[in-house]
Amino acid sequence: MASLLEAVTPLADLVAHTPDPAAAVAGVRAAAPGGPAAVAAALTTAGADRRLLPAALAFAGAGPGCPQSELAAVAGALEVLVAQQLAGRVSLVLTVPEFLTAAHARFLADHPGVGARRTSGVIADIAAGAVRELTVAAPFLAAVAVEDLLPDVRRVLGAGGRVTVLTRALTSRCPEPSGANIAAVAAVRAAGDGRPGSLRVRSWEGPGLGVHLKAVVGDRADGYLGSANVTGGGQRDHVEAGVRLPRTLAAPLADWLDLLAVALTAPLPER
Repeated sequence: MASLLEAVTPLADLVAHTPDPAAAVAGVRAAAPGGPAAVAAALTTAGADRRLLPAALAFAGAGPGCPQSELAAVAGALEVLVAQQLAGRVSLVLTVPEFLTAAHARFLADHPGVGARRTSGVIADIAAGAVRELTVAAPFLAAVAVEDLLPDVRRVLGAGGRVTVLTRALTSRCPEPSGANIAAVAAVRAAGDGRPGSLRVRSWEGPGLGVHLKAVVGDRADGYLGSANVTGGGQRDHVEAGVRLPRTLAAPLADWLDLLAVALTAPLPER
């Protein structure tokens, strides 16, 4: 197996730099029964470097004439190696309003290895992958964006996990309470009603913004950190940028958010 993994490593490097490596791997899996030419076509469609692809396929033993059984083994090794690379990779995340759609397409063409997925999709992925713990931190919340996370809030709390919301301006102790934040947190609390998990709400209630970071972390293993609030504007309408963090950075970020939660006040009774 070690020699196979070594042989497939250059191919995995190419796949890891395609716009959507996971989709590229899935394409290889689907194309493998069709033979080497089908696999090469799938990787070309996925955005693999056309100049380097033939040599990488040959080095992996997946060139012309490769038996289907060996091609399946190469596809399996490719999946393992690409997953390992992605697990430790920081990737760019963007909110792209309509007026930047063409510029975004040009950016992806110029930087195919960056990926630069959209904010709403990344946050949805992180929330969907959370099993034991989901943390959302933002100074501005909106029910229209929080609503997309409520199924995952219900699922995590229903399984006995913990959901944390860190925000600001939820009570009259704040000089300017935020009606939007209050409504969004109320929706989260309603989603957790009757479920055995723990819902933790913490808020900055002093003057100014206080809490200004924007982050979403799932199971301390996958995270978003950037400029986008959990609002319709932050997710879709404004120009925003951030990064998706692997476990090596998501876990320390989760620790920092836990410390922040301890330092903030609890504006509502905990469950």
